[in-house]
Amino acid sequence: MPRHADPEQRRREIALGVIHVMIQHGIEAVSLRRVADAAGVSMGRVQHYFATKDDLLVHACLTITELAEDRYIKGDTDPRARLRHLLMQAIPTNDIGIAALSAWYMFITAAVAHPRVAAVIREAWTSLHDEITSLTYELGDTSPETTANLLAAVLDGICLRVINGALSPAEARSVLDRSLDRLLPGECGLAQTPR
Repeated sequence: MPRHADPEQRRREIALGVIHVMIQHGIEAVSLRRVADAAGVSMGRVQHYFATKDDLLVHACLTITELAEDRYIKGDTDPRARLRHLLMQAIPTNDIGIAALSAWYMFITAAVAHPRVAAVIREAWTSLHDEITSLTYELGDTSPETTANLLAAVLDGICLRVINGALSPAEARSVLDRSLDRLLPGECGLAQTPR
């Protein structure tokens, strides 16, 4: 790493090291030494930015949520297109996406014993729910909160099935499109959205 690297960039690189360790060895294998090796930095550098393993896990979980937020572009004015994009971006389409999503589900499991990780996950879920609710409301849905909960649950199930190989990414996208059409039929449905 360059000597004068941005501290936030270094923290992100270390967080990616955490995720690498998780994917290779599981979340319980995360240690300062393994993370330092995976990130290509010294243990002292890791300890400089993160005092505890819990700090490492929280920051790595935050990094995954930030990367997902960076991929979501709110610029499109069509709420149908924005909703579809928001949901479809969660479906992994390659090995890197499957690895990142697998790490996310490891964080969800770990949240039972890590209240700070649980708080990050709740915040991410609340943000997703709020955005879906807003978009379905814009589409004229009469119960946007319920629809948001249903879509989030469908998306979670689809993503788990992609991770374990029960659905291909293409099949998952098709299932999600059909779910959207069924939950938001007629004028507010997505049948007219290009696929």
